[in-house]
Amino acid sequence: MKFYVLCATCPLRRMKPIPGKTKMADELTGPISQSSAVKPTLPIGVITSYVIVVGAQGLGASVRAMDLVMFTQVAEITGCLYLSSAAAVRGEKIRSLGITNIINLTLEIPNLQLPNLESVQIQVDDSPTARLGIYFDRCADKIHDVDLRGGRTLVHCVAGVSRSASICLAYLMKYHRMPLAQAYRHVKRRRSVIQPNLGFWRQLIDYERRILGRTSVRMVQSSIGWVPDVYYQDAKPAASWYTSSASRYGY
Repeated sequence: MKFYVLCATCPLRRMKPIPGKTKMADELTGPISQSSAVKPTLPIGVITSYVIVVGAQGLGASVRAMDLVMFTQVAEITGCLYLSSAAAVRGEKIRSLGITNIINLTLEIPNLQLPNLESVQIQVDDSPTARLGIYFDRCADKIHDVDLRGGRTLVHCVAGVSRSASICLAYLMKYHRMPLAQAYRHVKRRRSVIQPNLGFWRQLIDYERRILGRTSVRMVQSSIGWVPDVYYQDAKPAASWYTSSASRYGY
């Protein structure tokens, strides 16, 4: 599966990390002055035109035209947990929501730095082979600890579709004891564009088995490959949208 960005002014290209702009997973940024704040450098126009092309691995993230507005919005998942794309991570929005902690799950987007804002960056690719599951406990525990201190956590990746959504699902399973299927429906109602890639789904299913002792989601065969049964009905419309979008742009 390959992940691409499309926008009106740039050719189809694979996202690349920005050299010198990333931190290790367990490095937390402390309070700094407002004058030295760093904001994500990816333009909103790129984020809102984000298209994920289905590859040999099967269905990736479903990005329908009607959902594009969601990329610049912050979704409240619980009273202490928020989910968004990188485009929505802006100082004014963060302050207005009372966000105290950010978990950044991108390779290429630098942490937002504001006074009294704690940020951690976990550098993981949005690939079916990426080992996101090794961070499920760490991130879920962090979100829970922040909640106990009266804080709020925003989790984001580039699009707010796959990596960050998977972390939210892991948290809901561990600390709200939600079965994975229920957690998916809960987050989907609040952010309609979420669809973790197939590798993340398999890791989430394994995590549910470990945390809850059972599984509520299974992978099923569809006309475009293996998909989780919770959005099996979305697979064909999504595949059609991808095909028409790729054709439109001549790829």
